[in-house]
Amino acid sequence: MNLLGVMNGSHAALRAMHPRGRGVFINVSSFGGRLPMPFAAAYSASKYGVTGFTEALRDELAATSAIAVCGVYPGFVDTPTDIHSANYTGRALRPVPPVLAPERVAEALVSLAHRPRRSVRLGLHHALAGPYALAPDTTGRAVASLARRFLLESGPNAKPSDGILYGPMREGTGARGGWGQPTRRRAGRATLSALAGLTILAGLVGFARHTLAGRPS
Repeated sequence: MNLLGVMNGSHAALRAMHPRGRGVFINVSSFGGRLPMPFAAAYSASKYGVTGFTEALRDELAATSAIAVCGVYPGFVDTPTDIHSANYTGRALRPVPPVLAPERVAEALVSLAHRPRRSVRLGLHHALAGPYALAPDTTGRAVASLARRFLLESGPNAKPSDGILYGPMREGTGARGGWGQPTRRRAGRATLSALAGLTILAGLVGFARHTLAGRPS
């Protein structure tokens, strides 16, 4: 429902906004809608869909109205998603730190309602855009290794769970989920170091390719 929910909700809201010629759409995508998320391919595909839909809708409405269309792109957020998500990996899901507080995302949404902007990007994970642009293959392999470690291997053993795939559940009804809380600070430092190293590596690879491409054959 990541994509279809946004599309259906926008269609319903547009019925009220379009006759007045004004209003504000705020569609929540993800950093996974700008950059690929290894081991979350289906999720990334749905969020790329939200991004494409939001961009296209903005241009369509700009031609006929003053309706603003905003995109929000948060990184991992401390919500109960680890409880709600179906999980058959054998381990509890863990995010790739740092993790955003849900209040920070909520504040961004309220701010856009008052002062619409094209997009808001939240979280350090967006810094990967540079390395991906310079050396996509090298960066992709490194990110996949990091994602596998955190998402699939670092959590404690856990029984298979359908989450809320087939119905609601009593657990995880609050805004916060404590996602990754026990090891957040240590993991955050490790991620910062990995990101810095990855940026340097991507820069070297990109520079080497540029240099080789400029040499006469």
